[in-house]
Amino acid sequence: MIPEHTVQKILETAQIEDVVGDFVNLKRAGRNYKGLCPFHDEKTPSFSVSPGLNIYKCFGCQKGGNSVQFIMDHEKMSFPEALRYLADKYNIEIEEEELSAERKAELQEIDSLYVLNENVSKFYTEQLFHTNLGKSVGLSYFRDRGFQQKILDRFHIGYAAPGGKVLVDELTDKGFNIDYAKKVGLVNTYDKDFFKDRVIFPIQNISGKTIAFAGRTLKKDKKIPKYINSPESDIYEKRKVLYGLYQAKGAIRKENSCILVEGYTDVMSLHQVGIENVVASSGTALTEEQVRLIKRFADEVLVLYDGDAAGVSAAVRGLRIILSQGLKVQVVMLPEGEDPDSFAQKKGKQATLDFLEDQKKDFILWQLEHLLAETANDPMGKARAIKSIVRTLAYIDDALTRSTYIQHCAQELHIQETLLVDELNKALYELQAERQRIQKSDARKEQQWKKQEPSPIHSPSAQQLEEKKRIPPKVDIREKEVIRVLLQHGAKMMEDEEGNPLTVAEYVFSELENLSENMSHPTFQKIIDLYLQSLMDGLVPELKQFTQHSDRDLQTVAIDILTDPFEYSENWEGKLNSPLRTQKKPEENFATDSFLVVQHFKQKQIERLIEQNREKLQTFIEADDEKGVADCMAVHHRLVEVRKEINEIINRVIL
Repeated sequence: MIPEHTVQKILETAQIEDVVGDFVNLKRAGRNYKGLCPFHDEKTPSFSVSPGLNIYKCFGCQKGGNSVQFIMDHEKMSFPEALRYLADKYNIEIEEEELSAERKAELQEIDSLYVLNENVSKFYTEQLFHTNLGKSVGLSYFRDRGFQQKILDRFHIGYAAPGGKVLVDELTDKGFNIDYAKKVGLVNTYDKDFFKDRVIFPIQNISGKTIAFAGRTLKKDKKIPKYINSPESDIYEKRKVLYGLYQAKGAIRKENSCILVEGYTDVMSLHQVGIENVVASSGTALTEEQVRLIKRFADEVLVLYDGDAAGVSAAVRGLRIILSQGLKVQVVMLPEGEDPDSFAQKKGKQATLDFLEDQKKDFILWQLEHLLAETANDPMGKARAIKSIVRTLAYIDDALTRSTYIQHCAQELHIQETLLVDELNKALYELQAERQRIQKSDARKEQQWKKQEPSPIHSPSAQQLEEKKRIPPKVDIREKEVIRVLLQHGAKMMEDEEGNPLTVAEYVFSELENLSENMSHPTFQKIIDLYLQSLMDGLVPELKQFTQHSDRDLQTVAIDILTDPFEYSENWEGKLNSPLRTQKKPEENFATDSFLVVQHFKQKQIERLIEQNREKLQTFIEADDEKGVADCMAVHHRLVEVRKEINEIINRVIL
C-alpha cells in the first residue's frame, strides 16, 4: 500500500494540464485549456482542463476528476497503478507499505500482464543485441537496412530465437506464470513459444506500456506468413492502437498533422531522418477508434502510400473514416518502386518534407482525378466513379464543405450540380441506415457479452455493481448553489448587515441553521458536514479536500459544481472597451452572489414549510379539529408573509 503522505505528494505534484496533455491536444482557452474528450466521440471540444483547480471536466459526457482519476479512467488502471504511473512520471520515490492479501489478489493479474510484457520485451531486446544468433540474423537485418542504434532503442526492437521453448524456459526460470503468457499470446496451447525466429516489434499503448508484439520472418519461404501479431487480450485491442503513437504524439501535437503509413519500418525510417509525427496502422484496416486517437492531437492527416494506386483505392474506406471524424485528409503517392522506408532513407529529412509538401493532394480531389483517369473511355465506369466520389462526400458532416466539393466536382465532371446533389442525398440516406445497422449490431453484441461470465480482470467489484444500480438523486438547484458559494467563495471576506467582517462561509452557516439536515441530496450533506467540521477546527477547507477526496461521488459533485463551460471574457473590457454595466466581474461579485443564494435557499425552506403545513392542515380538516385548522391557517399566513418578504428582497437587489 502506498503511504498517505506519498499519495498527497503525488497529487500535489501532478499538474493536470501536463498529465492530460500527454494524451489530448490541449489549446489555451482563457484561464483553462480545451480539447477533444478522450472518453467519448465528439467533433467540437467540450473537454476542459483547469490548472487553477488542477482538475478536468467534460461537459459532453460529464466525466471529471483530478490527475489520478484521469489516468485511472483513460488507462484502465487501479488507483495504486495510477499513482505509480504519476510517481514514475514525476520521479517521486514510492516506499510502499505491505499490501493486504486481498488487495494483492485484486491487483495481481492485470499488473502481471503488463509486467510480463515489459520483461518479455527486454528479453527479446537482449536476444537481438547479446546473442550470436540475434546479432547475426536479426541485428544484421536492421543494419543492412540502415537503421541506427538510437532508432532500434527508441522502438525497443528485439529478436525471438528459433527452437520453440526459448521464451518458455526464460519465463519459467524467472518464475512467471505461464498461464498469463498464454493470455497475452506469447505461449501457445502446446506450451511452446508463439514467436520463433523472427525480429520483434513491441507494440505500445499511448502511455508507453507494452501491450502486444509483432514478429517478422526473415525467411523467403512464401508459405510462412511475413508478419504475425499477438492475439487480442485483456490489455490489447488492435482496433484501438496505432503503432508508434507513443513516440510520435508530441511531434503530432506540435505539427498539428499526422503522417499515416502502413508498416513498422516505415515509421522507424521516418523517425531516423527526423520526421517524427508519423504512425502506422500496421497492415490492419483503419478503424474509427484509431482515427479518434489521431484527432486528439492533430487536425490533419497525411496518408503516405507507395506507388501502388490500387493499394490506395483499396484503402478508400479507411480514408472515408478519417473524413467522417472531421479531419482534413491529404494523400501523397511515392514514386514507383519506393515505399516510405526506402524513400526516407535515400532522400533524408528536408528532401522528404519538400516532396510531401509539393505532392500532397486533397483526398477527394485525388480520388476524383484518379478515378477519372481510370475511366476516361468507359461511360459505365465513369458513372461508378461518380457514385464512389459522392459516397465519399457523404462522410463529410459539414454541409458547407460538402457543397463546395459538389460545385468543384460538377465542374470537373461536366455534369449538372443538381444530379450530384440527388446522388449525395441517396448516399447520405444509405450511410445513415448503415450506421444504424452497425449500432444495433453493436448493441446486440453488448447484450450478449453482458450475459456471459465476466473475466477475472474485468469482473466488477461489489461497489461498482452497487454504483450501477444506484439512481442519481434529483438535484435541487438552490441546494447546489449553496454548495457552489461555499466552494468558490467560502474563504473570502464580506460584511454582515451591521458592517462586521466575516467570511462567506461564516455568513452562510449563520444565516442557514441546520444546513446539512435541510439538504435533500446525500452528497451535498457530506460536503456540508466536511465543511462544517473544518470550520469547527478553525480552518476554511481547501478546494483540494473536495476535488481530491477519496469519496468518488463527493469528488465528482465538487468538480461538477466548480467547473463551468463558460467563463468571463477579458475581451469585453480589454479589447472591446465595453465593461459590464449591470454587475461587477464574477470574482468581485461574490458578496451579492452569496447574499442572493442564501435568500433563495431560505425561499426553498419556506416553501417546504408551507407544504408541510398544508399537509398538516388537511389532517386537521379530515379530523374536524377546528383549533388545529385555525392554528395551521395562522401559520400559513405568516409563512406566506415571510415568503413575500424574501421575494421582495431578491427582486430589489441591484446586481
